[in-house]
Amino acid sequence: NILVAFTALWIVANMPLHWLMRIAVPMYILGMALLIGVALFGEISHGARRWLNIGVATIQPSELMKIAVPLMMAWYFEKHEATLTWRNHLIAALLLAMPFALIVRQPDLGTSILIAASGFYVLFLAGLSWRVMGVLFVGALASAPFLWHALHDYQRHRILMLLDPSQDALG
Repeated sequence: NILVAFTALWIVANMPLHWLMRIAVPMYILGMALLIGVALFGEISHGARRWLNIGVATIQPSELMKIAVPLMMAWYFEKHEATLTWRNHLIAALLLAMPFALIVRQPDLGTSILIAASGFYVLFLAGLSWRVMGVLFVGALASAPFLWHALHDYQRHRILMLLDPSQDALG
């Protein structure tokens, strides 16, 4: 597995950037279709619906989206680089919000936070000001109680253990 992973890493690292930009849209569309497939037909394991059986294997589409979301957002900003407006930033935020919402719904807190963070970095690097990023952060904090209720008990327990490691496993 490590040999396969390093081979894939080497191939992607040596790809010309225009090839990566060429696969951004198809990869994002495929990932969104697979996430919708998970929401409709996904396999449930340990209280989470994260996996999709595609016949040959069982896959977790949210892993694909870790790469597809920032690539898609970078592609979108590259295409509109000369005329960036608030509308472009809003569309890019929607490109981020759609997979984020589907992944939070599974629930997969870690992957959803990772995808949100990578999307916010792309938004910031595309020119979104710190002030707007601060407002978005406050909005994310305001939505925390709603997200808390969407979590499963084991996820809440893991978060509480991170905040107070002195609690025992049964507390």
